[in-house]
Amino acid sequence: MIRLNILLALFFFFSCNQKAAESIKAESVSKHVYNKWLHSREEDTEYIKVYRPSTYQFPPSRGRRGFEIKEDGIFALIKIGITDIPDIVIGKWTSNSSNKIEVKFDNSEENDLNLNITLITKEVMKIKKL
Repeated sequence: MIRLNILLALFFFFSCNQKAAESIKAESVSKHVYNKWLHSREEDTEYIKVYRPSTYQFPPSRGRRGFEIKEDGIFALIKIGITDIPDIVIGKWTSNSSNKIEVKFDNSEENDLNLNITLITKEVMKIKKL
């Protein structure tokens, strides 16, 4: 019984350290990125894509693409489905700088993403077009 408690304690210790290591990667990005962002294509320019929080009052549209970035490293790509119902593709994101986010999609036909953020506030995210 004591060995089992020691093993559980070690497991807990190492899992907490793993979570801490994952959050260190996320510390380099702005806290504002942790949100559900939808494409505000009406505001795009030749070189910039504009995203707004999902709570933003968008003009009428049949659907909007976007993504959700979570603090735990989960990235949910929001695509417009066949019947206008959102289609979600889950990936993992990492960042080693304040303005770049890399997204990897496992077991998906979706291409990996590199987001180069040019501006981030709680009201808007601007990403350089590739």
